[in-house]
Amino acid sequence: MSVMPAYATGGCQCGAVRYRAALPLGRANYCHCRMCQRATGNVFAVLVSADASFEGTPVRFASSDVAERGFCAACGTPLFYAPIGSDVIELMVGSLDDPSLAEPALHYGVESMVPWLQMGDDLPRHATKSGGLSGNGPTNVTSQQAGVDRYASIAGGCQCGSVRFRAESLGRSSICHCRMCQRAVGNAFALLVVAHGVEWDGTPATWASSNISERGFCAECGTPLFLRDFEAPDGEYEIMVAALDDPEIAPPQHHVGTESRIGWLKIADGLPEYVTGASTDEPAPTILSHQNSTAHAVKEEQ
Repeated sequence: MSVMPAYATGGCQCGAVRYRAALPLGRANYCHCRMCQRATGNVFAVLVSADASFEGTPVRFASSDVAERGFCAACGTPLFYAPIGSDVIELMVGSLDDPSLAEPALHYGVESMVPWLQMGDDLPRHATKSGGLSGNGPTNVTSQQAGVDRYASIAGGCQCGSVRFRAESLGRSSICHCRMCQRAVGNAFALLVVAHGVEWDGTPATWASSNISERGFCAECGTPLFLRDFEAPDGEYEIMVAALDDPEIAPPQHHVGTESRIGWLKIADGLPEYVTGASTDEPAPTILSHQNSTAHAVKEEQ
């Protein structure tokens, strides 16, 4: 009996959208461009090209005149980037059941890399250029993301502009590597900053990812916006740092959830690192995940 190719599997955190992609996967890369930052709420997107088929229908938002981004309408997980009218798809690596399958080969869009992000790898680095890395892509890209007043105040919002926020002050900023955050934002980690006195213009959609917290996102474009404990004081949210109009104002103070750190992720910032629950003297709450369980990261058909 012949052995068919193996497949990588993945999907959103709630399980409404699942996919499988033939192995081997294509090239994976970090993209630091501001459009990817705003689309994912993170300081970079980690993407891998793949031949993928879906169960469940992702929502698509055209972030430019040449590309669209897919996400789950129910829970907001960013799932992919795809050129409009093309069969090419680039999956968000954190949405894979096994993100270790897609080790990045390069950095792209480094002209927008936030200055406090200290990557510890020696991968090639490329600025955004006309035609993309191959030179065969679009030569002119018109963003359809909403404009922002970058330095007006502590403010931010989603990429389409349907949801905006302002905050009175910012507190601790953290890089969280826990698997729940990876799955929620489809990325290698979630970068979150505690914000006080938050006021919203537009209503974020929310999904309860556990018994103690919910995650907010824009239902129109899928931008991840926040994590919030149900018992948090009024107006307090953990905002996705790259959802801020100016992400540079919230450099992280530490890493948490490092027991789930992806092996290929190299960051050389020298910040303190903690496993889940070890960064505070307060008793850790019992967390019951509501995220979809994934029994098999890779499966073979025979």
